[in-house]
Amino acid sequence: MTHPDYPHLHDAVGDALAVLPAHVAASLEATLRAAHEHPRPGKVTLLGELKRIRGEAAGDENPWPDADLPAARRAALARADRASTGLLTVLDALQAAEHARASGALDPAVGDSVVNGLLMASRALAAHVNAQLQPD
Repeated sequence: MTHPDYPHLHDAVGDALAVLPAHVAASLEATLRAAHEHPRPGKVTLLGELKRIRGEAAGDENPWPDADLPAARRAALARADRASTGLLTVLDALQAAEHARASGALDPAVGDSVVNGLLMASRALAAHVNAQLQPD
């Protein structure tokens, strides 16, 4: 998967996009694109809730700062940091979808298949973080 294929999703999860199944990434990209292209002023939306929840938090894509570690370990920890940021983003999207659903204002584009895709993405990102944190 490349950045041009999923620009909104890449903005949300960065390099962690590479670990998502294509059908999950496509579903998430479609949801984020629809929310971006058709905002509803004054309405609770998935993207609006996501922005409210996340604020400015994001992985900084810099190398892991502990210079005492071997370079390969520093790279693995930096990947885990970015993937965990992606995981937080996906979980924020789930929370935003649930809040929008509970308020009765859920965008029709956010159905059960999108929620299931978000759950699958969470599992994939958590597995990637776990893999990066295993000893060499």
